[in-house]
Amino acid sequence: MSFFLQGAMFVLLWSVQTLAAVETPAPIYRLSETQGTYLQVPLSHDIYRYSKYVDLRDLVVVDADYNNLPFRMVSLTMTPAAKIERQENSTVLPFYPIGANATPATIRALRSTHISVTDNDVQVHVNNSDATASAAPDFYLVDVSTLKTKLTHVQIDWLPNEKNQYLEVQLEASSDLQHWIGLGRSTLVQIVHHEQQLKRNRLAVDIAPNSYEFLRLKILQGGERLQLTGITALQLFSELKLANIESETWVVAGSLSGKQTTVYFPDQHSKSYAVAAWEYIRDETTPATTLLLDLGENTYGDSLKIFSRPSEKQNWQLRYDGIWFNARVGNQWQQSDEISLSGVGDKLWRIELNESAQNGLTPTLVFSWQPIQLQIITNNKPPYSLAINLQKKTSQNSQVFNQLLEKTSPVWISARLESLHVDPSAVTPGPQVLDWPKYIFWGCLITALFLLLCFALRLFRQVNQELS
Repeated sequence: MSFFLQGAMFVLLWSVQTLAAVETPAPIYRLSETQGTYLQVPLSHDIYRYSKYVDLRDLVVVDADYNNLPFRMVSLTMTPAAKIERQENSTVLPFYPIGANATPATIRALRSTHISVTDNDVQVHVNNSDATASAAPDFYLVDVSTLKTKLTHVQIDWLPNEKNQYLEVQLEASSDLQHWIGLGRSTLVQIVHHEQQLKRNRLAVDIAPNSYEFLRLKILQGGERLQLTGITALQLFSELKLANIESETWVVAGSLSGKQTTVYFPDQHSKSYAVAAWEYIRDETTPATTLLLDLGENTYGDSLKIFSRPSEKQNWQLRYDGIWFNARVGNQWQQSDEISLSGVGDKLWRIELNESAQNGLTPTLVFSWQPIQLQIITNNKPPYSLAINLQKKTSQNSQVFNQLLEKTSPVWISARLESLHVDPSAVTPGPQVLDWPKYIFWGCLITALFLLLCFALRLFRQVNQELS
C-alpha cells in the first residue's frame, strides 16, 4: 500500500509543477532605470499588439522570480487644457459691400443704408454711390458699434456653390476706418453633397464691447460670385474640463478593396452602387478615440463612409457617414476635423469614397488614443517585467494596490520600458483545447485522496482486529 501511496504523491507533485509551468506569464517588456519602490511608466498603443482585452486584464507585472507585483492603471497627468464651447448669445450684424476706391467719408455715409433683418436672412439695400458701384467688392464692412456683449466668434454664411466651397478670409477691426488692426486669418468651408452638409464657417476673435466700431472682412481666395447671406456675432463661454496633455497617434496603410461596391445597406430596399473603397488591417486592438483620413496632397470634397469589424466572420459596422474634404487653400492643406470613435478596437477597417476618387489616391488612416500610465509597487527582486498571463485570470491588483497606499504618500519615480522584441503570436493562446494539466492535476488529487482513504480504512480495520 505504501508503494501505491508514494506513487500517487509523486504524480500529484508532478501535476502541480506542470500546472505552475503552464501559468508562467510571457514577458514582453522589461523595466529599466528602476531606482525606487514606487515606479510609473507610460503604456503606448503597442501594448495592444499583445493584450486582447480593452481593460488589459491579461497584463501582469512580475519580478525576477515571476512573482506578481501590485499595480494599477491611471490616466496620464491631467491638466485643464480642453474646453467645451457653448453658445450664450448671438447677434445678426449689418454688413456692406465696399468698393476698392471707397473713402472713410463715403463708408460712414452707409450708416443711412436701409437694412432689413429677419430670423433667417439679412438683406442689404445700399444707396447708389461710388463706394458700392463695383460688382466685386474690395471687402465687406461689418458694423459692430451697437454690440453690447463680448465678441468671441464671427460666423459667416453664404450661398453654397462649387466655386465657393473654400474661402480664405482675413478679419480686421477699426474705430476710425483708417487704422486697422488684424484679428486673424482663416479658412472657411461649406460643402453640400446630396442631403449632407459640412460647415466650418466661424472665425475666433476676442473683442470687448465698445472696443471698435467696424470690422473689415476680406475674401482672399474663393470670392468669385460669392453671395454672403449673413454675418453673425457670437458670444461663447468656455467650460474647462480635465483632459490629457497629448494623444498618441499611429498610421495604418491600406490597399484597394477587391469589392468596389458599397457594403452599406441600411434597409432591405437599399441598392448597391459603385464606390472607391480601401481596406485596412490593424496589428493591434487599441481602443482608438479619434480617426483622421490622410489623403496627402490630393484635393477631395465629397462623401465618406467608414466601416469596421473585429473579424472577417462579422458584418461591417458603419462608424461615419458624412462629407470629407482635403484641399489646398493658400499655402496650406486643410482637411476635415478628426472623427470621434469612442474607443473602438476593431482590427479590420474599410473606407468608401466617391467612385471618381479611385485614380491616384492612396489614403491612410491616422488613429489616436489617450495613453495610460502604469503605477507599480516593486520589491527587492529586480529585474521587473511586463508580461501577458496566458491563463487570462482576472487579478485584484487595484484592490491590493489601494490597500498598500492607504497610509502612505509615495513619490512616483518614472521608469522606462525596454521592448524584449517578442513576436505577438508567441504570446497568443492557440486553439481552444482541453486544459490537460488541470484535468491531470485534479484526477491525481482525487486518486491520492481515494488511496489515502483506503489506507486509513485498512489501518482502522487492522487496529480493530488487534483490539478484539
